[in-house]
Amino acid sequence: MTDTPRKTLTLKRKPTPEQTSTEANSSSSPSSSSNHQPDAAARETRLLGKRIIIRREEAKPSRPSPNTKGKGPSGKPKQAFNKTKESRSNKPDEPSPSEIQAKAMDRFLADRFEVWLTYKPLALGVEADLYHLMDQNQPPASKRVVQRLLRMHCNHGKYLQAVLDHQQRYNLAGEALGEISDTEREHATRTLKEQEEKKAR
Repeated sequence: MTDTPRKTLTLKRKPTPEQTSTEANSSSSPSSSSNHQPDAAARETRLLGKRIIIRREEAKPSRPSPNTKGKGPSGKPKQAFNKTKESRSNKPDEPSPSEIQAKAMDRFLADRFEVWLTYKPLALGVEADLYHLMDQNQPPASKRVVQRLLRMHCNHGKYLQAVLDHQQRYNLAGEALGEISDTEREHATRTLKEQEEKKAR
């Protein structure tokens, strides 16, 4: 009796659904990975964009708080201008050069002429004598200085009173030249009254 050859059977398991999905995923992985790469790049771009925006916002300098009126950067009131203004107001008024020269001429004339010293009424046109005298005995005086000198002398209370008391006018040598008019007396009376009112205030 001869032995019949036996057939070898190979049993194959049916692929489960999990394996099938795994294989499908593996087969589609190159395309999916290629699809994921642009998304990641886009995300990275967006993230970078966010970072840039955040950095710009942080780099913005903070605005200083608005200063109140009359205050400097530190919030303290400005006092430099006020100090200089107060120092100027407290500082005594210095005499001008013309006033200094006029006072020097006044002392010079009082030392040499009795008419000037005693405030007798001066003759009209005495300015020419004063110019001539100043040119000879002192540095030349300007017209402004001579006018200031005469204004100081003729508005003095003693001079105004002498206009009321005397009848004649005199030159620097003491010679009578002309009479005092009623209009000049009225002016002297009015000026004296104004000066007394100022003193009473």
